Amino acid sequence: MDTPAGWYDDGSGRQRWWDGQQWTDQYADAVIAPGAPVAPFTAAPSAPYAATAPHDTTAPYSAAASVGPVKPHVLGIIALVVAALGFVFACIPGALIVGWVLLPIAFILSIVALFLKGKKWPAIIGLILSVVGTIVGFIVFFFVIATAASDVISKLPTALPTIEASADSGATQPADEAPADSSYVVTIDSATTVPDYAGNPALVVNYTFTNNSAKTVPFVVAVRAQAFQNGVELAPGIVTDGADMATAAADVKPGATATVQWAYSLADTSDVTVEVRELSPFDPPLLATKTFPVG
Repeated sequence: MDTPAGWYDDGSGRQRWWDGQQWTDQYADAVIAPGAPVAPFTAAPSAPYAATAPHDTTAPYSAAASVGPVKPHVLGIIALVVAALGFVFACIPGALIVGWVLLPIAFILSIVALFLKGKKWPAIIGLILSVVGTIVGFIVFFFVIATAASDVISKLPTALPTIEASADSGATQPADEAPADSSYVVTIDSATTVPDYAGNPALVVNYTFTNNSAKTVPFVVAVRAQAFQNGVELAPGIVTDGADMATAAADVKPGATATVQWAYSLADTSDVTVEVRELSPFDPPLLATKTFPVG
């Protein structure tokens, strides 16, 4: 119930005018209006004291209760997801390029998310994943390169030919007969003349290739088959009918034998001499040779 207007002790020992809602600047010892109601000092209510602080103390607590827990910013979550995907792709050799595209994007998004409001843990984890994923991607890349290089080197002949000097130093290598220490045996079987893709004459030579080495290797990696016309080497021919040149690139396991075909573009109708040597930079031995008439 509101306290009626009147003179009351304001707690300082002085009478002060209460207008029914709040204290005024009028004191009893300064101005006393004639006929103004004066209540006994003992009847001074406590309500004016309460009215001196008419504020709602519960408001701040209700406002604080309305604020929910801080959540991560959506950009930080996106950065984390992109970084995780980039890390996974960086570990897969066939999809390495995808990882290298996603990881820089995740790195930039994580940096931006660190400066936005919200919890920072998704951005921090995304930043770490993007950096670690990039390092892993480089490791996988170098591993793939090293594996490919090792595979190519393993297919090259490693044993150098050992040629013993003989009393007859002028003796020639018999045709279609390989040296005793050779890792490969090649015979030149036959040759036919066919038109190439442009209608020009080409010579298709049939070989028999035996791999006596300890490694799987195709014909074109193990040996070099050359054809000469008038002492000039002939270029490989492109034949669409009458020859299967893919047989020269097919792998042949140790101890296996394969039939191989290879074509050469003819320069004229003179005889063609075919020579087969091991593919080596150090004076490779002659494995087989044969001359075919063309005209």
